[in-house]
Amino acid sequence: MATTATGTLIGYLQRLNNGEPLESVQKDFRAQFETVPPEAIMEAEQEMLAAGVPLERIQRLCDLHSALFHGEGEPEQPAPQAPAPKQQSFVIPSSKSEDINVPAGHPLDILMKENTELMSRLQKLHNQLEQHAPAVELADTMQDLSPVSTHLAKKDELVIVPLKHYGFPGPSDVMWNVDIELRDEHHFLLHELQKLAENPDETMSAYINRRIEKYIERAQEMVFKENNVLYPMAKEHFTDQDWRSIKADMPKFGYAWLREIPAWPGEALEPSQQSPLPEVQVGSDTTSVYITLPTGRLSVPEIEGILRTLPFELTFIDAQDTNRYFSEDSKLFPRPLNALGQNMLDCHPANILSKVKTVLTMLKSGEKDCITLVMPKQGRKALVRYMAVRSKGGTYLGTLEVVEDITDYPTGE
Repeated sequence: MATTATGTLIGYLQRLNNGEPLESVQKDFRAQFETVPPEAIMEAEQEMLAAGVPLERIQRLCDLHSALFHGEGEPEQPAPQAPAPKQQSFVIPSSKSEDINVPAGHPLDILMKENTELMSRLQKLHNQLEQHAPAVELADTMQDLSPVSTHLAKKDELVIVPLKHYGFPGPSDVMWNVDIELRDEHHFLLHELQKLAENPDETMSAYINRRIEKYIERAQEMVFKENNVLYPMAKEHFTDQDWRSIKADMPKFGYAWLREIPAWPGEALEPSQQSPLPEVQVGSDTTSVYITLPTGRLSVPEIEGILRTLPFELTFIDAQDTNRYFSEDSKLFPRPLNALGQNMLDCHPANILSKVKTVLTMLKSGEKDCITLVMPKQGRKALVRYMAVRSKGGTYLGTLEVVEDITDYPTGE
């Protein structure tokens, strides 16, 4: 089915590229795919990626997907008379939670509960737009939507990346990029609405109004894809060990809107049993294990203590670009345990891979020994250094990422 679907989807994209109206293509898309499970469309996306179809073109399928997500679409209007009033309806994506059937506290239970909270806030924002609420109310609701970034980060790092390791790169290459766009759009709209709230005499433009509507639509469609495609796929392919590791990593990313996180029986294991990489673990009795270095001798507990005490977040990848180590406490750049032993390129969204590869090439070749960036992260200002690690003979051993929170550093005059 996927091969046939791939050819059909490429045809739809070509029609869009040729300028055919979206509504016309949606009509045919709905007729062709309304009986096809969304999983088959995701498989077709993966085939298109493998065939070399540009990622940007595949992301245009999101507009076609909405033809399925929103049922039969807008009803046809009668011959032109008085304009039909806007409907105060809000289409809630259907959910397969009953099919997923996971116990309370399971990672999927948490993610789907967050989606329920997200949908209630999107509903509120939709109603406020329909009622022409003042900008200050819209800004408050948009601010209340801010934890969506926390939800998306958990999904991207803890579900999408492991799925790629199981041979499903589609979500990583397509869905992750859409998540980035949603985060960026939320940040933009929140900024614009807060500016309007500070100037109550200024009227919100139709342009901003439409962007809010589009944001609601895209976020709604993302919830549908998560609940009906991504999470069932993860449940089918992830092992119990995967889920234990995911649940252990969730607190690093935080929770969106949920005040109480129920315990899950599957997580009641020793921390040593939760790591997906037993080979990187040190035995329980390490007090007598010492590492001799050129300038001293340290026990394993001392090394662990020093690394925990450093005011930086560290990540080390080896010469083969494999994730080998990261700091235990990483607030700015949370790292899931299942990233250890994986190629670091698999842990980044497709839209920044070219930049990541450029950084690695410069460090490996010796063109650069250190590349420094300053970026916002988790509401803080982060100084990020990518540093080439070399042997005394100059052999490239890997790259060390050093992240420092400089938000509260004096700026200097």
